[in-house]
Amino acid sequence: MYSSNAINVGEICSRTKNPSYCRRVLADIPDLTQEYLLHTAFLANNWADANATNIYNQITDMLRKATSAQKGHLEHCHRLYFSCLHDIFASSNALGSRDFFGFKKQATAFANYAKLCEESFGSPPSTPSLLTKQNREFIDLVDIVLAITDHLTEGQ
Repeated sequence: MYSSNAINVGEICSRTKNPSYCRRVLADIPDLTQEYLLHTAFLANNWADANATNIYNQITDMLRKATSAQKGHLEHCHRLYFSCLHDIFASSNALGSRDFFGFKKQATAFANYAKLCEESFGSPPSTPSLLTKQNREFIDLVDIVLAITDHLTEGQ
């Protein structure tokens, strides 16, 4: 079913917007076979889940101390990351059934939650984002998930 051709991590990372971050994340995986790539996709999806959960929990903590200007933005981000977590869980089912195109469609939406969260801080009442670093890292992680998925969908 899968080719045993090795896939270099650098090849995956070259498809991301932040290749150096990708290489750091995938540093312990020098070469992959197509079969191991599926396991790496599960692993990367789990990393996205853990990262989104951490951000969701950070927002929960921030809400307790938020100023009135921050509160609406944080509540919006809280709802977005809750939805994101739901979608990450659903995407695992698609990946588990080897529906790589369905998985990619769902995974593509993950980064949009972080982007919408970040953009919300610019709307009235405008306030500096408290989540820029977390949102950026989450987007970079999702980019890795998508690059891995691109390899899974090639030739199908």
